[in-house]
Amino acid sequence: MREMYKLLARQYGIPWEGRRYDRNCPEKTNAVNMAVNHAAVATRAAAEIAVAATATIPQLGFIHEDSSLSFALDIADLFRDEFTLPVAFGGYKRCLEDASLVLEREVRTLAGATMRRNGLIPSMMNGSRSFLVPMTVVVTRNVSGRTRGFLASCMLEVAPSVYCAPRMSKGVRDRVKSVLDDWFLAEWACITRTALG
Repeated sequence: MREMYKLLARQYGIPWEGRRYDRNCPEKTNAVNMAVNHAAVATRAAAEIAVAATATIPQLGFIHEDSSLSFALDIADLFRDEFTLPVAFGGYKRCLEDASLVLEREVRTLAGATMRRNGLIPSMMNGSRSFLVPMTVVVTRNVSGRTRGFLASCMLEVAPSVYCAPRMSKGVRDRVKSVLDDWFLAEWACITRTALG
């Protein structure tokens, strides 16, 4: 990651002497690091929206563990090299070129424009989904032994009448649904005929 900072700083033609960040006093750093801080706040806010929109658990971090926003911080980190640093360095460069600009405003304005243009939040939503294992769950009640046997042959019965399968492909999931639909209709027709005499 250190090399990424250096590479992007060189591409933007700005001086870079390393990341300097004090959690207890984030404003006590140089201007380029302040730009990174401002861009990181915008990135984290977008990640929080993406986590909320996908109904994932914000505390469920894989890299970050000590925060109520661990998962959002993990997602934000995925976009550091393609969003956070280019926005920070781009905003900082604009301020170097025009001393009348305010660094925080410039970075946040650039962040908003870049988010809209690049669809950052939808990209983060897709990124957060890729962290999670897709899970297929079927809950049954009053079904035939044939149905229970079929489900047990392709899924794990984690509790009585509750079947799940992590990473079930769409094709397999569609086939399971098709079989269950057909069997349900056949069983329902049989029950209806029996009830009607």
